[in-house]
Amino acid sequence: MYGDGSVEVSTHGSVEVSVPTDLTVTSDGDSEDGVAASRRHIREVQSLVAEKANLQRTVEKQNLELLHLQSQITALTSQHEAAISRLSGQKDDQISTKQVIINRLEAELTQTKLELHNFRERAARELAHLTQKCATFQENHKKLSVRHNEIRASLSNLQISESEMVKLRSVPSDQLSLRQFTALRLLELVWPLKCQINELETVNSSLETALNAKNMDLKTSIHCCEKFKEERDDLQTRVERFASQVINLKDEQRTDDFKIHNFDRIKNGRDVLEDEKASLSQKYAQTELALATLKKEKWILDERYNDLKLKARKQEQELSQAQADCLDLRNRLGRISEEVNSSSKSLKLERERSEDLHEKYISSRGEVSTLVENLRDCEHDIKLSKDRLHIVTLQNTQLEEKLDHISKQSRIFSDEAERYKTKYEKETSNFTMELQELRSMLSNLSKNREELISENMKLHQDIQSGEVALHDEKILRKKDVSCIQQELDHVKQSLDAYENLEKEYEQQIKMAASVPEKQSIAFLDRLTPGLSIVGKRAVSQSVQMTRKVLQLERENVEAYKTIKQLTDALEHLKTTIKSYKSAFNLAGKPSSTLLEKIASQEDQIATLQSTLQHCSRTRDILTAENKRLMYDLSQALQKFEHFETQYSELSAIKSHLHGLQASVNQMTANKLGSISSRFPTKETSHQSPSNHGYQFSAPKAIVITKASKM
Repeated sequence: MYGDGSVEVSTHGSVEVSVPTDLTVTSDGDSEDGVAASRRHIREVQSLVAEKANLQRTVEKQNLELLHLQSQITALTSQHEAAISRLSGQKDDQISTKQVIINRLEAELTQTKLELHNFRERAARELAHLTQKCATFQENHKKLSVRHNEIRASLSNLQISESEMVKLRSVPSDQLSLRQFTALRLLELVWPLKCQINELETVNSSLETALNAKNMDLKTSIHCCEKFKEERDDLQTRVERFASQVINLKDEQRTDDFKIHNFDRIKNGRDVLEDEKASLSQKYAQTELALATLKKEKWILDERYNDLKLKARKQEQELSQAQADCLDLRNRLGRISEEVNSSSKSLKLERERSEDLHEKYISSRGEVSTLVENLRDCEHDIKLSKDRLHIVTLQNTQLEEKLDHISKQSRIFSDEAERYKTKYEKETSNFTMELQELRSMLSNLSKNREELISENMKLHQDIQSGEVALHDEKILRKKDVSCIQQELDHVKQSLDAYENLEKEYEQQIKMAASVPEKQSIAFLDRLTPGLSIVGKRAVSQSVQMTRKVLQLERENVEAYKTIKQLTDALEHLKTTIKSYKSAFNLAGKPSSTLLEKIASQEDQIATLQSTLQHCSRTRDILTAENKRLMYDLSQALQKFEHFETQYSELSAIKSHLHGLQASVNQMTANKLGSISSRFPTKETSHQSPSNHGYQFSAPKAIVITKASKM
């Protein structure tokens, strides 16, 4: 008996082929072994088909995940580019507006400086003119003192109280005595000078206390700056250490041994990063809320800024009022000088009157002596007041020198601010260059991904076309195998018919030889009807029978050849099926170039992520340092606002501008941190060859043997 052969087509499109492993004429036990082996082979093929279906499903899932990730990356890149363009436009608009305001304020500041310089020159000229007038007044006074020694000797006890002064003012000047008249005039001249001296002393004391307080604040601010510099150095060292650690970790990740041994840890790290992604999304929402609060605070600060502007305008009005008061004092000084001239004229008149009143003068000599003593006391008081005025002027010059020193310090601070501003602009330009590079790298990655997607689609199309061709080839092979099986069944039937022919002939010849001649003739007649074997004719009959036997053997040899050809055809069919299976397996596997491209893209994504993280960290450090420096600068400018009121508005606008720049940088940092957290982490999938390909058990060799029955 021959083993059964069958061809089955599964529901998944695969072909299950079971062919006989032995076409020899075997017994029933051998046929049962062949059936069991064919069943085992069928089960193995079915399990392999199931594995193939599972692997196809996993490949489809991975392709869907890849498409989803690509869509997410494209969406994120579009959002990132839109946010960057929007923020850059807002930042440029704000910078342009603030630059216009700064230029306007600088022009106003230069104009005020020129006005202040002109005012100082005018004041210096007026002071020189006043000193010249004072010198002339002193010369005239000396001349008058020389000329009127006698009158001075007669004048004494010119000190009077306020009540007496009020009474004397109510009395007309014609009724006053010389002592009363001179005492009243002296008090009227000296009294406003005493009031001015007292006011100047109070102003001097208040300015000294304010200067001491500002010096203490300046020392504390310098100490705080030194502390902040030390903290910045510590942070820079920490950042360098972290950068070296990141580089070491990158080198370890690029090694294959690290990927193989730390696959589980990398997987756990991916889960941790996904959790961190969720937490970062929450933080992003929180930062958006914080941004809303910061906007509210900005609105509040704008209101405060407007209030400070109003205060500055009030202070300017007060300054103008003080300048008007200074002009009034100068006018009063002019009036006093005029009064001195008038007093000199009156003295001349009194000298003329003294000649007329010589007798009265002789009688009132004692009174004149007292008046002279009082006049000396008044001159002494005038000298003391002049000395005090000189001291006050010296103190005023010292205060002006201190004010110049403070203005120089403020200029130094402004130069430092401009230097930091240039540094910040350079860093922003570097960051923009890095962002452009990152954008170019992202565009290259998107192009590579599109190429990979196109290659993947081509491979899918090739796989589908291969599956269609394989299905058609399987149908054709099934038809050929069915035809061959029918021919094999026909040959088996013919071989079964001729199998016991020789034994039957031998038995019949033996039976014919064992019986007598007549019975043997009758037996041969039954065997070959229409023939009679007698003598030599029986011999010829046996010869004919042997010829027929030889002809049957030749036919058996031809049938054996046809069976061999059929077995060769079956082997060729099996080899073609194997080749189709191997081609299908290779089509199911991802190509090595595709895997290398995917790995290179994952490496590029990881490097981009690391560079983005490094850039975000450096940007955060620079923004923190910029905030700290801007805060120190604003504090220093606020300390000097009492000495130079014109710097207050400029410093407030500068601090407001830097605050806006810091808020814009913070917004960009938050956006970049969220985008960098949404990038997928680098994972290396190590798959065994059994996961990519399909393994089929090799069919057994078909052996066709000929059993000689000669």
